[in-house]
Amino acid sequence: TVHGQGELRYINSDASKTKDFNSSRGEAALRLFKDLNATDQLSFNLVSQHVNFDNSPAATEQTPVTSLIDPDYNHNEVFGRYTSQLAHFNLDAALGWSQIDFHAAPTVSSPLVRLTVRWQLTPSSLFSITASRQYSDAVQDMILPIQSTTDTSNGQDFRSPLSSVGVST
Repeated sequence: TVHGQGELRYINSDASKTKDFNSSRGEAALRLFKDLNATDQLSFNLVSQHVNFDNSPAATEQTPVTSLIDPDYNHNEVFGRYTSQLAHFNLDAALGWSQIDFHAAPTVSSPLVRLTVRWQLTPSSLFSITASRQYSDAVQDMILPIQSTTDTSNGQDFRSPLSSVGVST
């Protein structure tokens, strides 16, 4: 069975300690899903997000717009995803491409890789490992949790390396 999904989201985030991270985001996504069997699924995903920082000097027009004060950007992703959900084992793998088009800086792009493996050892114990390489930021991480990030030179967007390994009981 093949089916599609479209999403439109508006996200308004306010930071509690500094207004510099307050932002408005619009996101659109198109997805096609192919059920391989009762437990496995493939999908093709197109996701685009526009991020506008509310209190940057460019947004408030207090100073002329330059590459140092206009942090707004568009984030685009295209990727394939495979999921398998068995009785005691789940696998979620995605592979694709990610691009960030900064309004006042050069565009950057790189491969997108996400992997999550979960194994239910006992009814009360779960082992999981999550790894990813993708562009991300703090608000996006709250929407789609990633446990750790590595900051790059621009201070706002980062690539996420190995995210988490854990055992819960």
